[in-house]
Amino acid sequence: MDQNMRRIFFFTLFTYLAVTLFFSYQHQEKKQCPIEEELVVVNQAVQTQITEIDQQLEELKRMKMGYLSRARRHEDQAERLQFQDQAVLETRRHLQLAEENRMKADRIQEEIDRLEKEKTKLLGTS
Repeated sequence: MDQNMRRIFFFTLFTYLAVTLFFSYQHQEKKQCPIEEELVVVNQAVQTQITEIDQQLEELKRMKMGYLSRARRHEDQAERLQFQDQAVLETRRHLQLAEENRMKADRIQEEIDRLEKEKTKLLGTS
């Protein structure tokens, strides 16, 4: 019985040591050098900026589509009214509103282009 207890004890001891060494080795592998940790932080910051830019781009694209849609509606209304004699002023007003909406869409497109360049620049640095 004494021999059996020794075997169990040594088996348990060696198993414990093996498991401890295995997990300590894996833990050491996971540690990163300071430069790698800094790169991870930088990459996370860049990824956060890219995510924010993507959200802004989606919002701007929706706004642009809204302005273009309004411009088309005003142009359609102007086309319908242009053949009515009493609606000359209203036709001009709809054409002016259509032009204003197109100008707003153009300004938004400029902002979209700027954000896309910024995003490309960030993707190039990451």
